Amino acid sequence: ERIEVKGSYFNDYKVDNASGAMRTSASLLETAQSVTVITDTIVNEQLATTLGEVLTNDASLTAGSQQRNREVFNLRGFELSSSTGYLRDGHQHWSHYQQPIEILQQVEVIKGPSSILYGQSGPGGLVNMVTKKPTAQTLFNASADVDQHGSTRFMVDAGGALTEAEDLRARGILVKQDVDYWREYQNGENRERDRFLGALVVDYDITDNALVRFHYDRTDDEAGLDTGAWIDDNANVIGDDKTIRDMSWAFTDITVENLGVGV
Repeated sequence: ERIEVKGSYFNDYKVDNASGAMRTSASLLETAQSVTVITDTIVNEQLATTLGEVLTNDASLTAGSQQRNREVFNLRGFELSSSTGYLRDGHQHWSHYQQPIEILQQVEVIKGPSSILYGQSGPGGLVNMVTKKPTAQTLFNASADVDQHGSTRFMVDAGGALTEAEDLRARGILVKQDVDYWREYQNGENRERDRFLGALVVDYDITDNALVRFHYDRTDDEAGLDTGAWIDDNANVIGDDKTIRDMSWAFTDITVENLGVGV
């Protein structure tokens, strides 16, 4: 009796190249710096919704405060600066808001000082966020997440070639997220978050060896604060609506737009 066994090779968790450490796509084996690459396969299987959940895959990073409108991280014991500790596609990226991970293809954790290449860098290192790019192949992905608290997230990711010659390509991403946190404020109201993300990337091949890329993304994020409060002996919050930051009337309302053209 003959038995035939067929198998398939799956290696989407492992990446051989990174672009952040050398400012160009280079083999990790040939990169003289410690770099960890977290792929979107891992992010999707984790159902991660924040950059902090993504970075838990690297033991050198620890999460700091998440009380206000951004996440704070320590890399090798040193806090990442919100103005110089983050890169997007190898460029310095302002991070005074919670990063939209739905537009990321992978996240690279570059460990150790990198100021020779980037001009500014903390001693712990950098986090480089590599965004999703248009492809000639048509793609369409739709997903919906829900948790035990009633939070929801809906996402559409679509793209492909816009011309028969495939020299013009585009990719668009839309996300709508409503979060109901487990914690209630003292007045019984829930802490909530309402977030919208829209992103568009367009590539055009100028020649066989050069292309121009246009990208735009917008994040609207309104979320309640979670700062804690001073209470008296009867567990009543001390203060009023002008001084208390741990009630439903205290929230952050952020709109961030990123626009760029590269060749």
